[in-house]
Amino acid sequence: RSLTYYLTLLSIAHAYSIPTMLYANGIGPLTSASLARCRRLLSSVDVITLRDTDSYRLIRSMNLPHTKVLLGADPVLSLPSTPATPGPTPYLALFPKGNAPHQTATLQAVADIAKTHHLDIILASMSRAEDTTSVHRAASYLSRLLSPHALHVTIASSTPRAIVRLIARSTLVISNRLHALILAFRSGIPCVGFGTDPKIFSFLRDAALSPSYPP
Repeated sequence: RSLTYYLTLLSIAHAYSIPTMLYANGIGPLTSASLARCRRLLSSVDVITLRDTDSYRLIRSMNLPHTKVLLGADPVLSLPSTPATPGPTPYLALFPKGNAPHQTATLQAVADIAKTHHLDIILASMSRAEDTTSVHRAASYLSRLLSPHALHVTIASSTPRAIVRLIARSTLVISNRLHALILAFRSGIPCVGFGTDPKIFSFLRDAALSPSYPP
């Protein structure tokens, strides 16, 4: 969804004097034009809660006089935790994002990690509508790299329950999908982010985890 979509919803609510709240949002980065639009519309929002420190600082910098601004966390962190339960064969769980460009260098780095630690790779889609093509493309490329090393590359089911189990049983999670990293963090599974999405950098910093790999 675009920034215009969300701001339009707020505009409609304000037109009908309906109270509004932004819940556990991540915001930014914004262009100067978008910043001005946000400041104008968000000044009428009753409560804003943000899921990361970077978003909180950005909203606070707008100096919204009538809006209560609070720093919270992503709601996924409040779900019951799923303890790590390693399976019989160690593997790396990989979650590529569909609208991110295909990054050969990143997949090469993933393959190097798998070879160094002798890990199979299991890929899954956090969003089947958006990620399926990238998952299959990445699986094909990784299979060519790892087949000489007797390591297997497979694609897992992408239902929510299956993803939670996949992450909890993994040795390592590598993702440029934010919520795969959050699920790994909840289960105590080592995780690495990659890509350019600022949400990933913000979460890793707030969780005191290592910086993500560049794209």
